Amino acid sequence: MFDLRKTNDWKVSKSGDIDNAETGYGIEHWRLSEPWLAQLSGKVWVDLLAFRTAYITACRRAGVTQVALDYSGKMVSVDDLADMEKFNELVYSSPDIALNLRRVFPRQSYSR
Repeated sequence: MFDLRKTNDWKVSKSGDIDNAETGYGIEHWRLSEPWLAQLSGKVWVDLLAFRTAYITACRRAGVTQVALDYSGKMVSVDDLADMEKFNELVYSSPDIALNLRRVFPRQSYSR
């Protein structure tokens, strides 16, 4: 039961479920606080910025205000993810996400 909110290949339902139209990958709204940025940053098929937009939309629809950034359990606010400057700082400071990005895109630099 998805509505019209679609960001690239990610669709977000009114309840906050996320579904990738191309791969069939889905995240239920009750699991949004888990470290999805860390997990999906290691997938070659994921456009992290497109996912970020859908993820923020889903969290807001589901009423989720804090999410795990990575496997350390560090919680960050959804508002910080929505701010591109803060999002970049968080991604660059996360060893889990930085390691995944280096593995997926080995020729690019992800350090500041």
